[in-house]
Amino acid sequence: SDLLGDGILNNLEESIKVASSSIEVINNIQEFFIQHVLKQHGRFSADPRLIAIAQQLASRPSIDSIVQLANQYGYSKRSLERHFQETIGLSPKRFMLTVRFQHVLCQLKKGKDWKTIVEQWGYHDQSHFIKDVKQFTGYTPNQLIKTCS
Repeated sequence: SDLLGDGILNNLEESIKVASSSIEVINNIQEFFIQHVLKQHGRFSADPRLIAIAQQLASRPSIDSIVQLANQYGYSKRSLERHFQETIGLSPKRFMLTVRFQHVLCQLKKGKDWKTIVEQWGYHDQSHFIKDVKQFTGYTPNQLIKTCS
C-alpha cells in the first residue's frame, strides 16, 4: 500500500474477490500489473509492442521460441529480453514460465493427471514438468497436491 496506495490495492482485492474462477483471478492480477506498468511509464512512453507481447504470453504461455516472438514484433532476442525486463520486470521467458505454471497449478487443483498437463502445456516430458513444479514451489507435484488439498 505504501507503493501503490490503498485505493488501487482495494480495487485489485475487490476484483479478486468477485472472480468466478482461478483463471479469472490470474487474469485480473496480470491485467492489474500490465495497467500499472502503463501508468508508471506513461501510455506513450512504454513500447506498445512490449505490452502486446506480455498479453500474448499471458494468453498463450506455451510459445516455443522467444526468438520467433521477438522477430514477429521487430526485436532481436537480446533486445526483447532487455526491454521486456526493464518494462515488465521479468524476462519474457520467466514471464511465460510463471504464467504457464499458474495455469498448471489450476489444472492440478482440478485433479487433472500429469500426462494431460505435460501434453497440454508444452512440457517436453514428465521430468521437465516435475522440475518446473519444484522450481516454483519447492515441492514435488505429489507433495504440492497434498498441501493444496
